[in-house]
Amino acid sequence: MGSLNGTRLNSQPVSASDSSLRRKSSPVQLSNGDVITLGSTSKIVVQIVDGDVPKISSVSIPFGVGFASDPMTMRKGGRKLPMEDVCHCEWPLRGIPQFGVFCIFDGHGGAAAAEAASKIMPQKLADILLVPEKREEVLYNCDAADVLRNAFRETEAALDYQYEGCTATVLLLWSDLKEALFAQCANVGDSACIFRNEHSSCSWR
Repeated sequence: MGSLNGTRLNSQPVSASDSSLRRKSSPVQLSNGDVITLGSTSKIVVQIVDGDVPKISSVSIPFGVGFASDPMTMRKGGRKLPMEDVCHCEWPLRGIPQFGVFCIFDGHGGAAAAEAASKIMPQKLADILLVPEKREEVLYNCDAADVLRNAFRETEAALDYQYEGCTATVLLLWSDLKEALFAQCANVGDSACIFRNEHSSCSWR
């Protein structure tokens, strides 16, 4: 997941062969203990866990999530660009052990709207899913489209930034506490989410 605004891996830039072009770079392999830096201050420490686990818990997660951005640090005239990407990972989602959320927000005109959205969106999702009927509807139908749609609407309504905005890519995951895991993504803007299943023993829908 990511947008095109600059990331470092262990202090080294992750870049396409021609950094003047706004396009993704080649994949970069991660190892336990790697440090990903988003911009100049936001740091993520990589922890890789075994994907073949029997049940979900806050410390036993049968999937991995990564965030990556190509650097777009210079424009015409040589002006450096500030980092405006903000990511948020939460498993389990607050108060709801079966659910988790992973999202990235790319700020436009500043990072303030993205920072606010990264705090508001998870809470809006949790508020909706804490309603038993809403949660059971998702689990029964294996579909969280209405939950995501309403969370996006409520998050947008809560943002109050006249001259700033942000994209939003939100990946909601949940488990039926048996064998199946479910993932559903919602997106506004040009950030992308890529799904890959490398474990044949893990059932995704």
